[in-house]
Amino acid sequence: MPATMRILPQHGLVFVRYVGVATLQDTMRVFSEYLSHADFQPGQKHLVDMSEVTEWDGSYVDLMSTQAHKAEAFVNQRSQTLIAYYVPTEVGRTIGQLVVNSWEPFPSVVPILVDTEETALSTLGVDCTSFAQLLAAAPPNH
Repeated sequence: MPATMRILPQHGLVFVRYVGVATLQDTMRVFSEYLSHADFQPGQKHLVDMSEVTEWDGSYVDLMSTQAHKAEAFVNQRSQTLIAYYVPTEVGRTIGQLVVNSWEPFPSVVPILVDTEETALSTLGVDCTSFAQLLAAAPPNH
């Protein structure tokens, strides 16, 4: 499965990981899982790990449409949502910049690009230095 989602309620954090080809269909599937998850809470921070993305299958027009759909859910939360995109590779940075640009019309989402795990975690207020440490300390996903 190229995209996975895990909610870490103890951190108020949603962890999304993409592997291989990132698609908008996977994005919408994972976002739907998030919205219907028992641990979903408005205002959760998001950490999107794009370190293993090899390419993106989509168009900018489709991306904007997808982001508009997602923004509806964030706007209804009546709070800003901080999303840190971990993009340590050239491919990840290129895709990440497209995604950050696509959020521009939506002030309810604050996206940032980071290139180290430690920066991503500290920006989100998580007291861990690596994703492995974060996930090892988390209870199993249900």
